[in-house]
Amino acid sequence: MPLKLSLAFNEHEYLSADVPAEAAEVIERQFARLTTKASREEFAEAMLKHLSRVLATFLEPDLRPPTEKQIAFAMALSRRLNVPIPREALMYKEAIEDFLSKYAYNSKSRASGTRS
Repeated sequence: MPLKLSLAFNEHEYLSADVPAEAAEVIERQFARLTTKASREEFAEAMLKHLSRVLATFLEPDLRPPTEKQIAFAMALSRRLNVPIPREALMYKEAIEDFLSKYAYNSKSRASGTRS
């Protein structure tokens, strides 16, 4: 039986793709070995985490997620300058780049004792 991967956006809109036979067989075998609900949920979470990174490479640049390094730098700036990180900056690469360019300069100015 073919294995399908589907993303449902709502009741009427979704994307669906057939999983290649080789991958489907491996996934089905792994799934059969997962005997508890918890182990199946853990497998699904791990698979979705990996898939989300891969899927992000197909998004337009402004919709891609920020890197872990960008998030870490933004959090450090946020703590140092006592400014909140906008929700969009934690979701979108373009928004975090705006945040970093705005506050990284401010942070350097404060560290060197100069004022902007």
